[in-house]
Amino acid sequence: MARYCAMDVYFTAPAAATTLPIVLTCWFSCPLAYSGLVIMAIADSTVNNMNLVIQTYKPVAGAAKIRAYSVVGGSEAYAETTIAYTTNKWHHVFAIFEHNGFRAVLLDGENQGNNQTTQSDPAGLNATGIGVNPKLNPTTGLHQIAEAAVYQGAYFNAADIMQLARGCSPLRVKTQALKAYWPLIRGSEARKGEFVLTPTGDPTVEPHPAISYPAPSHAYFTPAIMDRIYRGQDGDINYEQPVASMRPGASQVIIPSQDLPPGTIWHYTRRRRAACGLESPSSPACIVAIDSAGEMMAQVPNRPLNLRIEALAGAKLRLRWRYSPIGQQVSPDGFNIYMDSGPGFDFETPDAAVEYGLGGTGEFGWTSDELTDGQTYKFCVRAYTAGGAETQNTNFVSAAADSQGPAAITGLQASWQEV
Repeated sequence: MARYCAMDVYFTAPAAATTLPIVLTCWFSCPLAYSGLVIMAIADSTVNNMNLVIQTYKPVAGAAKIRAYSVVGGSEAYAETTIAYTTNKWHHVFAIFEHNGFRAVLLDGENQGNNQTTQSDPAGLNATGIGVNPKLNPTTGLHQIAEAAVYQGAYFNAADIMQLARGCSPLRVKTQALKAYWPLIRGSEARKGEFVLTPTGDPTVEPHPAISYPAPSHAYFTPAIMDRIYRGQDGDINYEQPVASMRPGASQVIIPSQDLPPGTIWHYTRRRRAACGLESPSSPACIVAIDSAGEMMAQVPNRPLNLRIEALAGAKLRLRWRYSPIGQQVSPDGFNIYMDSGPGFDFETPDAAVEYGLGGTGEFGWTSDELTDGQTYKFCVRAYTAGGAETQNTNFVSAAADSQGPAAITGLQASWQEV
């Protein structure tokens, strides 16, 4: 049974993680479309301006969404889900505070919102809150909350996050980085770590969402009948339909009747299935990239992230993007830049290239030569290796070249407000 948190009714514990990257994740159901209802938080409980928080946000005219706030000193930054939550319905929320220049939040395994405001690293984090921000003068939530967890130092891909959103217990996902886990079932307030929750008020018991927990320990002694191979495009693995089976201990398998379209990337994982029908957690993914000719490529780097574009004076366009080496198969040697001024991208011939030299933030940029004033251009950036492997992403950004550049900012005002 889940627990219900309301005004002056919540849980607190010592901080389960104190340095980035930190992940906060749980299931929640909220009866109201309202702003400021706290779901989870890690904070310095002695001050008002040092906390990482998941909470609701609703504009005066608009739908209620979920925000992941990072408040460090006088700086506040947040990522916001791309869709609204539905009242009185169980949703899964996943917020990652990757480093001091990137945070993201997902609702039900997708609908991701990102933010890249650069702040200082949070300091003094000493308390975890469920249904509350454990800072001075705490703000509370109004939710049913279940399966709360804190991770530290792990890279999550889309498949990992979707596993949690589809009902896998945190005890089955990235367990090596799981710092604290509270199922919030009566009588089991702490299941991982030493962070026992302390209730304030009287959190009531509510129906729990459907969760897939690890099998009881005795189940692991039942004989394994077969390992199953699962596949999915771009990390979204379909665990409903295996594509092959293999004997435990076998090192290779032939997967027949595969028709993988050109320019796609596929993830394969392996699970051991016991005679009782339970399956083990997934193995690390084997990634297969198919090039534009339909041939399997060698190991490829990760895809570039967060591609942005801005117009500069002199009819030039500037691109910026990020690259994260976490989980990569191979390090890139550089980035190919492809430009489309109307007829479509020619991915056989890059228009420019930028060498890879990972800095502290993983940020890269490139500025075009003077282009035709008023003409709209599209750009796609792909990571490549000297061996000829290249990511197959086709996402692009576009903007019109402007000889005058952006107009100057006018009417800028400032005010002071205590928070």
